[in-house]
Amino acid sequence: AEDMRAQHRRMSHGARRPVALVVDSSADLPDTVLDRHHIALVPLQVMFGDQTFRDRVQLKGEEFYQRMRTSKVNPTTSQPTPAEFVRVLRDARAEADEVVAVLLASRLSGTFASGQMAAKAAGIDRVEFVDSASASLGLGLLALRGAELAESGWPAKAIADELRRVRRQSGCFITVDRFDNLLRSGRVSRGKALIAGMLDVKPILSLDEQGGIVPVDRVRGRNNVVPRVLSLLERRLSPRPATVRFGIVHAEAPEIAERIRAALVAAYQPRDCFVSLATGVLGTHVGFGAWAVFWQVEDGTPSHIPGGSR
Repeated sequence: AEDMRAQHRRMSHGARRPVALVVDSSADLPDTVLDRHHIALVPLQVMFGDQTFRDRVQLKGEEFYQRMRTSKVNPTTSQPTPAEFVRVLRDARAEADEVVAVLLASRLSGTFASGQMAAKAAGIDRVEFVDSASASLGLGLLALRGAELAESGWPAKAIADELRRVRRQSGCFITVDRFDNLLRSGRVSRGKALIAGMLDVKPILSLDEQGGIVPVDRVRGRNNVVPRVLSLLERRLSPRPATVRFGIVHAEAPEIAERIRAALVAAYQPRDCFVSLATGVLGTHVGFGAWAVFWQVEDGTPSHIPGGSR
């Protein structure tokens, strides 16, 4: 909690800015990136039995996985409290004329709706809410682009419109090593999980335009997943985009993440290629050994040119 207060103090002591960015804690951007661009964080909640933690504030990623490995109860998650949203949005409005809040896909969580309701109930105006239709670094990369546009002088409405354009030409591939956590979250049926486990089948999943989970492919054997994902990605990114960013997130699978990072940097020379340990909010639902690749294509005509007409 003190880390978050310090972040807001740093923001408030600086010069007033036209637009501030807010994300929820599922964004998986490194703290250094959040601090550099003054992106404020609204924590979701992670529960182990009757113990509740504010994600990334009271429970860092490494601590979450250590606890999940030893806990006798399975973790669960919940959206941020209305009070958390009100506090962070008010702080953001106190140091900026407008706010852009980029949040977890509304198909995956009630976080987006909770943020809108909190702002309305508290009378916090001039906030543009962007449904990322994604999670983790899919959300994080969008917010990073939004922060860059804000620093370039774009107004909040134009930033939100541009992020929705970029969102439509971006995507992800997700795979899990075990089905236990997906079973508990209701994302896969017990029968399918049992058969897949017996056959050592690993699913490759994605998110549709609304942020819903959809199957893409399935692969026999853990060692065959990385080459298949890279092959699928090659198809999605052909012809090669001029400007692309990648985010690789993992639930304690650092060797695979580094292998993928090296392959993507060599093949695409991306603007950024982040590697992050998945926050507890994502780790709760995908389990140990899961990983995902997110891409963000920024090619095309922007919806707004600062100083010009839209």
